[in-house]
Amino acid sequence: MNKKLIVILVLVGLALILILQNTQSVSLNFFFWSLALPLVVLVVGLLAVGFVIGFLSAKMKGPRDERLESRRNIKG
Repeated sequence: MNKKLIVILVLVGLALILILQNTQSVSLNFFFWSLALPLVVLVVGLLAVGFVIGFLSAKMKGPRDERLESRRNIKG
């Protein structure tokens, strides 16, 4: 088996363990909304929100190489 398949299988196994061990319901209160949902749904949802914020933040800054090149041109 190749390394990529092994890594994928390990990650799927860890995800299944996470899901099976965190099925208890938690209450999420946000301003005047209240939700009851499984803990694993909350964790995965917040992880997804973090990825989206990081992705958008990186896109707003633009490529790092262009910023460095423009600084070099300004300095001479």
